[in-house]
Amino acid sequence: MAAFVTCFANTVRRRKQREGRAFVSITNVFDALGSKAEADKAAGINIAKLADSHQLGHYATELPPGAKINPHYHRHGEELYLILQGSGLIHMWKPGEQTRTSHRVRRGSVFNIPAGTVHQLENDSTGSLVLVFSCHPDHLGSDRVLA
Repeated sequence: MAAFVTCFANTVRRRKQREGRAFVSITNVFDALGSKAEADKAAGINIAKLADSHQLGHYATELPPGAKINPHYHRHGEELYLILQGSGLIHMWKPGEQTRTSHRVRRGSVFNIPAGTVHQLENDSTGSLVLVFSCHPDHLGSDRVLA
């Protein structure tokens, strides 16, 4: 049995290496923000890709004081956020509605945004707001609707 598991693991590892993907991907969030962040004009922020697969991507961004992510929503799948540094407000509402719900978030806050929910993260503090978010890779492209 152990030989089978070892053989299977080596096959998976070789296949992933042939596909040009590392078997394990380890990225430091703060290093990535300094060197890998790219402008996302639709969202109005810079995003650093930390790791991704066909189903799930992990990304980081830093909002300077007073900055806001452009309001948008996704038709499919939810997003998960983790605030690493700073504080701010997450605003949420349904498309076409005026009533908004806002929640204070700070270092250590974890929250999810359900599919079909317009959301806008705002840094209303005097320091940087650094966060990691996880979602389907399509959320950065074909499944993003600006509100």
